[in-house]
Amino acid sequence: MMNNFVKICIFLISFTLISQNKRPNVLLITTDQHTVSALSAMGNSDISTPNIDRIANRGTIFNKAYVTFPLCSPSRASMFTGKMPHELGIYSNLQAKIDKNDFKTGLGQIMSDNGYDCVYGGKWHVPEIDIPNNIGFKNIADSGDEGLAEKCIEYLNNAPKKPFFMVASFVNPHDICEYARNQRLPNGEIDEIPVHDCPNLPINHAIGAYESEIIRLEQKLESKVYPTANYSDDDWRKYISAYYRLIEKVDFEIGKILNALDKNGLDNNTIVIFTADHGDGMSAHHWNQKTVLFEESVHVPLIVRNPFNKKPQERSNELVSVGLDIMPTILSIANTENSSDLLGHSIMPLTIKEKSNHDFVVVETMFDGANSLQTKGRALITKKFKYVIYEQGKNREQLFDLEKDPFEITNLATNARHKKQLVSMRKKLYDWCIKTNDLTVMKRLLIY
Repeated sequence: MMNNFVKICIFLISFTLISQNKRPNVLLITTDQHTVSALSAMGNSDISTPNIDRIANRGTIFNKAYVTFPLCSPSRASMFTGKMPHELGIYSNLQAKIDKNDFKTGLGQIMSDNGYDCVYGGKWHVPEIDIPNNIGFKNIADSGDEGLAEKCIEYLNNAPKKPFFMVASFVNPHDICEYARNQRLPNGEIDEIPVHDCPNLPINHAIGAYESEIIRLEQKLESKVYPTANYSDDDWRKYISAYYRLIEKVDFEIGKILNALDKNGLDNNTIVIFTADHGDGMSAHHWNQKTVLFEESVHVPLIVRNPFNKKPQERSNELVSVGLDIMPTILSIANTENSSDLLGHSIMPLTIKEKSNHDFVVVETMFDGANSLQTKGRALITKKFKYVIYEQGKNREQLFDLEKDPFEITNLATNARHKKQLVSMRKKLYDWCIKTNDLTVMKRLLIY
């Protein structure tokens, strides 16, 4: 008990001192379409990410971090407003621009109003590809990985005396989408390796029994988005290998920024946060891309390196909603008052082993595209269980015991023995929909 008390005291003193004079800088590094397991820091021996591992080696790895929507624009909109996608009215990458009023109280504007020099480099996609004006950020680099690190380095070499909030938003490994379609990779090609040197298929590569019917129908209707229906096992192994090579490529670029941070003596007063907007199917359940509510698409890396905590790598198994919690986390680092209507919470106390404020997190989705049925879905995830429901098709409910079945192989929703747990998860989602005014979807989705 005393150890925990001491930790809390040190934590509070550190932030009190830096808030009085030299508030910490914040560097938020994001990748696109990066699933949680695709890091060597997570014990994956098929990939080498030494630079992201550098962040992890002196930071806290959050093992249970989930996005609010497994798609670029809705997820990113959440991260920079602290709101659920349905509150913003954004469900796809194809919609009109988000209401600028949502950014008047967004992360960039609040940080800027409170004395931070706020700069943004790379992919925005909310839904504009490049970041617009008048939302608190200065644009230092347009979308694209080539030259992004160099623009960030240029800024760090001439960093202002006042604290800064920098976002370095990389596109890769998103180029796996073009790879699957046999298109040119927008951010540069990668070398193919022989099949026998490619990673093995995951344990959950096969399509599971009692899978929601609508998943395969949406996959078939949007074959240009999911062009893997006729993939052989070797094709899938090449896909996984290409995905890892794209991550290694972006890891190299991230290393350049970390080196500049160190070279300029900024690492001792800069909190570094690394995360992603969503994951990738990565051949699990024969799925590529995102949008679906499988773990590979909704469960992402989240690492926080706090220079004021001198301990080596730590891990937290507390639940985090990346879309809801990133904003209050950064505002708390800046000693800036959070908006009272934010659903999320700062995760900084979790770095000293405090408990999460989330009993569960919720993920939204909607399949989209010219031929899509635009099926909506929701997932509610606790530390142990995951409940998924889609609005149409057979077996539209899924229930998984993530402790015993982290690969989502056995759908417990079809077994009467788990009815009590199923009803409990339905009730939690029902109450969440009421709380967040997700009423239209609630009426269309819920079995309660």
